[in-house]
Amino acid sequence: MEIIFYFITAAGMYKVLEKAKFKDTWHALIPGLSVWSLAKISNVSVVFTILGVIFSLYYGFALLYPSAEQLISLKSPTLILVFVMTILITLVGYARVFHAVAKSFGKGFWYSAGLIFFPFIFFPILGFGSAVYMPKNISNGEALPATV
Repeated sequence: MEIIFYFITAAGMYKVLEKAKFKDTWHALIPGLSVWSLAKISNVSVVFTILGVIFSLYYGFALLYPSAEQLISLKSPTLILVFVMTILITLVGYARVFHAVAKSFGKGFWYSAGLIFFPFIFFPILGFGSAVYMPKNISNGEALPATV
């Protein structure tokens, strides 16, 4: 079931990148690279996004190798703090990117919340729907007219 959600989300992200005229739309198929590409089209700091991706990969790697029972039984406060900070940095980074993407398409806060919590629903709506990409002028934050 998760693989179906992944491909639905990836298809939506592909169309979002296509609407933004991003050169390498195939980036939507690779999880960390897709968020980086979304950050590029929405003018979000890529450094923060890269940190989020690195931390999420580290967290995933740490969860794959020791069993869940070993992680739960560890009493090290430092390890627990690292895992909590990893989750928080990743969530804040992804939320920041998804909110900027929603704003780039003229959507508001609630739509960006939908992108964060239900990306398999909201990315296809954004990509296949009638939303128009409106890039931001970096110097003054005004919306530029979308190119056709």
